[in-house]
Amino acid sequence: MASVYENMTHVQKKAAKYLKELNLLWIHEFPVFVYDDKKRPRLWAPDFYIPRLGIYIEVFENEQPENDFKEKILEENGYHIIFLHIYKEQYLWKKNLVRNLIEIENNRHFEIKKIERQPIKESKPINNEKNLQIEKDKSIFKDEIMKIYPRAYEPWTSKEDQQLISEYKHGKSIPQLGITHQRKSGAIRIRLKKLRLISE
Repeated sequence: MASVYENMTHVQKKAAKYLKELNLLWIHEFPVFVYDDKKRPRLWAPDFYIPRLGIYIEVFENEQPENDFKEKILEENGYHIIFLHIYKEQYLWKKNLVRNLIEIENNRHFEIKKIERQPIKESKPINNEKNLQIEKDKSIFKDEIMKIYPRAYEPWTSKEDQQLISEYKHGKSIPQLGITHQRKSGAIRIRLKKLRLISE
């Protein structure tokens, strides 16, 4: 019986091995339904799917123009997906993978908390004690984010903007920029859009 590893590239095997070390069961090339840039229905197969987390992982072998296109389409279709550029993140990709897993889970937790705080018509008005608990939860969430991204809530300075522009133009990926600037990948992406380095 053929092994699933036989159809993998060298970098995909490295990612598969590390996922196994993290005790994360994965499915290779699990298909997803997407609409492409022309709104046509397509079936794509990211490299790995982690059923326990509901997260996909795409591993890039080298620098190719279609990499950015893949990232754009999969993100626009709302999938929780992590993009690994192992070929240019030799010493950082494992750290970036874990950071991205944590970030996705933190964002999910935050969204669930927002739903939980929505008043239900049949329920009594939220009392002061409940309000205090909500504020406490917000504070705890913010503290957890700050542990991972120390500069997450700091305003951007013109000096940091210039540094970000230079690093991005020299080929640093968004996860790498997140580590350098100690901010979430989402914050880096928003800033790059504001600086007109990437499109909407």
